[in-house]
Amino acid sequence: MSLDEGKWKKYYDQYPEVALCTTQSNSMKNSLSCYEFLYSLRLKIPKELYAFHLRKLLQMNTGNVSNEFRLKMLEGVNSEDIMFQDELDTIENEFEEYITVYRGTTKDEDIPGICWTIHKWIAEDIFYRGRLFEAQISKKSILLYFAHQEDEGEVIVHVTSDYKIIKED
Repeated sequence: MSLDEGKWKKYYDQYPEVALCTTQSNSMKNSLSCYEFLYSLRLKIPKELYAFHLRKLLQMNTGNVSNEFRLKMLEGVNSEDIMFQDELDTIENEFEEYITVYRGTTKDEDIPGICWTIHKWIAEDIFYRGRLFEAQISKKSILLYFAHQEDEGEVIVHVTSDYKIIKED
């Protein structure tokens, strides 16, 4: 089973408050309140609805949300609840055992965050703000992969070692 629009949409009438999670902040650079609001609903709403909105938040700018809190929010969430079938299939059938991922960020980020991309040009041209990381990861370490109707090729992975800075201004 994978993320299905019909699963989470049917719950909106019963749980209208969940739609407010992305409006808890006026700035994508300050999205912590959005994460905290959704987390407070975690045990009160269906898992499909929680997973869908968590996916939306993970795809936002998460500059002031710690890796630890984002990982905590993922606890108990199955990849099948948050990823579309084509994304699950890509990990299983198209990724090699090890893949290279990239993270563009500010030069003051010493320990990389958990959002990476499989496309160097995305990390360099869109997210680069002074530092570009590269890491070789096992496909088994991938927590999530977001590429459904998007070309960003975002990989959620907790890289704690074996990364390097390949560009820095």
